[in-house]
Amino acid sequence: MAKHGTAHKTVPNTLISQEAMDTTAAIERQPDEPSRRECMRKREMNKMDRCFDALSTLDLGRYEGQWLLLINGECVYSNRDEERVLEYAHERHPDEVPCLVRVPTREPVTV
Repeated sequence: MAKHGTAHKTVPNTLISQEAMDTTAAIERQPDEPSRRECMRKREMNKMDRCFDALSTLDLGRYEGQWLLLINGECVYSNRDEERVLEYAHERHPDEVPCLVRVPTREPVTV
């Protein structure tokens, strides 16, 4: 029997869903403060913008049929083998989220 004022329930270890964490964060933050999800979405959009900006400045003809590794808006590696590009990304840029893009070849399309 528990002493007065010390009774408690034991709760098994559970994973808290992202939705529950966002709801808790929404309750705790100020009304004009952006949510964690909104901040992450904005950061990802900035990364995608840099990725597209980098692609618009590259001479893609040099990279036909290759995978490009873009980090912070710069092409840092290219190879025809996607696995090699991923290995390079994990070895050389472990703290960055890579942007991988495959440049198509100029083969005619038959319809």
